[in-house]
Amino acid sequence: MIHEAIAETSQFEDYSESVVNWSGLLYQCKNASFDHKVVPLDVYTPSDMRAPGAAWGVYALECAMDELAFRLAIDPLELRLKELCGARSERKPAVFQQKNSAKVTSRSAARCGWVLRNPERAPCAKIIN
Repeated sequence: MIHEAIAETSQFEDYSESVVNWSGLLYQCKNASFDHKVVPLDVYTPSDMRAPGAAWGVYALECAMDELAFRLAIDPLELRLKELCGARSERKPAVFQQKNSAKVTSRSAARCGWVLRNPERAPCAKIIN
């Protein structure tokens, strides 16, 4: 897994949202690389918000998981349940991951009608071969 991000900050301060750190927390992967670069631009300094970096960082990761599931010809939910960090992780999983992640994911899928979805590919990320 490779997760890279380039974010902006102002010319006069060095602030950036966390973007790629969630990838290593959510899924197990022995060969992982995370890189987050910050580029100073002529803009105002970003400020703290509730998890904005996580929102766009996790979106990119989840799109890549959908693409991977398609290429492996397995259900995207099944892939996520197999790879949840904590399911078989060598790293100590975070508290939120230890508390019934698989059960909550499966229950949510049942409640939203996951089995009724259109299983056709909906590309949203690029996987490099």
